[in-house]
Amino acid sequence: MPETKYINYQFQMKPDNKAFLEANAIHGRNARNDYFRNLGWETRQRFEQIMSEEFRPGYRADLGCDRCALEMIKILYTHFEEWKNAQTKEAVVLETEPLKVAANFPSNKVTHERSKKEKETEGPKN
Repeated sequence: MPETKYINYQFQMKPDNKAFLEANAIHGRNARNDYFRNLGWETRQRFEQIMSEEFRPGYRADLGCDRCALEMIKILYTHFEEWKNAQTKEAVVLETEPLKVAANFPSNKVTHERSKKEKETEGPKN
């Protein structure tokens, strides 16, 4: 059985890639329903480029094959949705879990005076 690889979605996506995916979200919804129509060559290339840059380095698909392009778009939008969910979860965690610091700091003056006296009573070290 092949090893399962998990993608760490805690990264910043390039703003232009994110904007393109959001603007073309209709293609992601259509791909989930196995509906594929009127997708130009430039758009297919852009989807492939985003997949390669953001989620699967070096990813290539047969863009002339409608079924292959459809599968690529399904995978791309699945990754994109998981990335968006991970960003939301991170934001929620940061907002709901404040940093807890437990510290007990003694008065500096007393501690400083005590350490001076201790050093004086110890004498020189040989």
